[in-house]
Amino acid sequence: MTLANCIGDDVIITVGTGVNITNSIPTICVNDIIADHNRKHGTTLAPITVERFLARYCSELERSLEYMATEGGVRAFLEQYYQYWLHTDEEIRVQTEGGNTPVHGRIVGVDAAGWLLVRTAASTLQLEPDGNTFDIMAGLVAPKR
Repeated sequence: MTLANCIGDDVIITVGTGVNITNSIPTICVNDIIADHNRKHGTTLAPITVERFLARYCSELERSLEYMATEGGVRAFLEQYYQYWLHTDEEIRVQTEGGNTPVHGRIVGVDAAGWLLVRTAASTLQLEPDGNTFDIMAGLVAPKR
């Protein structure tokens, strides 16, 4: 989630992300990945605490924001982002505002404003990040109610 507010000449941006550190349900968490790595490789990496994760995350976020402020930084950041992004070509269903049944589509990326792009048989939809919910287990994007 990203929010921006303008106050005079200042633009205040709030960036929100979600990372599952310790809860294995409904999908997987960071500590499950660490435990799996330990089993596969005979290592003894310790589970990460929320505090340690936040410290590392904030340091990396600061570094990324400084990098994006450089010449060509946004383009380079997006190239790297898409190397690790998991959703390209993912099949999902989109419940449109006022629609009776979800429309099937494939995720093709995000636009310059951060809206999710989904190609359907009829068109490419731009889905507002803050106006929709994503049920990962059902593969369904639907308007917030």
